[in-house]
Amino acid sequence: MPNHAHASEPLRRVLSRVKGAKPNGTGWSAHCPAHDDRTPSLSIAQGDDGRVLLYCHVGCEHRAIAAALNIEERELFPPREGAYPRKQPAPERNAPRQFATEQDATLEYRATMGPESARWCYRDASGETIGLVLRWDSEDGSKTFRPAWRIGNAWRHTYPKRRTLYALDRLAANPGSMVFVAEGEKCAEQLAALGLLATTSPAGAQSAEKADWSPLAGREVVILPDADEAGRKYAEEVRALLAALDPPARSAIVSLPGLAKGSGEDAVEFVERVHGGDLKAAREAIEALAAAELASTPRKRATLAAMLADPRTLAPPETIASGWWPWDDVQPFSAVELGTVNLIAAPPGGYKTSVMLRIALGFAEQGHRVTWLAAEMRPRTLVRRMVCQVARLGQAAMATEAMPLEHAEKIKGARTRLEPLGNRLEFIAAPIGFEELERAADGARVVFVDYLQLVRHPHPDLRGHERIEEVMAKIAELAQRTGGVFIVASSQGRDGGDGKQERHIHNATKGSSSIEYSADALYCAGKPKATNAGLTVEFKCLKQREGERRTLVVPIDERTGLVDEEVRP
Repeated sequence: MPNHAHASEPLRRVLSRVKGAKPNGTGWSAHCPAHDDRTPSLSIAQGDDGRVLLYCHVGCEHRAIAAALNIEERELFPPREGAYPRKQPAPERNAPRQFATEQDATLEYRATMGPESARWCYRDASGETIGLVLRWDSEDGSKTFRPAWRIGNAWRHTYPKRRTLYALDRLAANPGSMVFVAEGEKCAEQLAALGLLATTSPAGAQSAEKADWSPLAGREVVILPDADEAGRKYAEEVRALLAALDPPARSAIVSLPGLAKGSGEDAVEFVERVHGGDLKAAREAIEALAAAELASTPRKRATLAAMLADPRTLAPPETIASGWWPWDDVQPFSAVELGTVNLIAAPPGGYKTSVMLRIALGFAEQGHRVTWLAAEMRPRTLVRRMVCQVARLGQAAMATEAMPLEHAEKIKGARTRLEPLGNRLEFIAAPIGFEELERAADGARVVFVDYLQLVRHPHPDLRGHERIEEVMAKIAELAQRTGGVFIVASSQGRDGGDGKQERHIHNATKGSSSIEYSADALYCAGKPKATNAGLTVEFKCLKQREGERRTLVVPIDERTGLVDEEVRP
């Protein structure tokens, strides 16, 4: 119970001038002199240095309160050399001040910044409040955040060295539930309003590594990034931290559809704008996306018993079809298996890009999101080739100034076929590095890399076989983590000089032997052959991790030099 005996001179001065000051456990309450106050609404407390903390629950500023008491603002503070003895030794220089209660810590902020616009409580597993995050909104639209945390036996205006996750009490109460990680407390509370178990880390997107993520060890976690670059980086950092737990969390990143790219929008806009405030529809959409992503994300660690108990272990693997018969027919399950790396090797002019473009078109037309990492050709060149492929015209037709009407109609028809694909097929221009590989893997079901030997390593000094080995290891890791499909073009290895040496696994590709080890399937082009049906290129399957090795036979239209879609044996 506060009393006047321990009051500083500034506090005694204020208490002598306010109306109806009464102790209330942590300070005093009184009638606010700055407005017509019939019910006491003024909270008065003493800071640990003797200053007076004033807060009007109606909203009067402390300057107005001091003026109404005929006190200058400086009189709310003790003299610098102070006659008022501190209860505790002076804190170290730059050390956060200490407060007895969370209310004291909050009142100190309010004394200089006014009432906060929003506040979020951090609780431990038992539900006890251990931290606060307060927000102030400015007229210019900017936001200011400030923490108050219980560290030891005192509250301080700072974060602890190891920061607690938000809603830890809810995480502890629901140990078997899927967890959704958002960026920021407001977004986490929006997800909680949908009935989802949500959390976040304190202090924003730049401080993920300072949080204690151990409560999520071994759990299923879905990360919902904000729709901007900072959100993407935060999501990837969180995923890496979750993978390092013991046991690691099984995590997936889900980008919410309908959010404006680069806008920073999050689950709040997904509920309010995309779904018009319909909580049920928003929740069902998020749960469906989460289930699909997690289903394609393999567990990093699993016991034999768990694998045998999983009905998916002995069932045929999950696959996706391209809808283009030459490619689907040579796959062990009539479609390519998810989470695999498939290499196509050919010499220059060996039709590997034409074949891959046709496969990419097939996947996109089947409804799958496709990303093409264009390390070799410019995206415009690739799109022109795709238009020519669909129009069944040679590439020279695009360069004709006076295009015949028949050709113009075919080009128009090709555009009509391709335009509905919209953003389903994305091209990323060179240079291609590890960052582009990660972004593609997180955003698309099928990723094309054209071609492997041009992918850049983060450390430019790393060259030769070592560089290619690490690039292949990165691609294999991304395929397993995301459950996506990688189709990678590779330079062909040396043939011995005479052009007659048969291709085997050891000379199929140029570079490190890790290519042949890391790939799930490897196709190597032979020389084009003239047959009664026309020109064909055979891509011999030199490796197939599961199933029969079948040769990919691609018919080529000799007039256009493109894949001939009308020929089928």
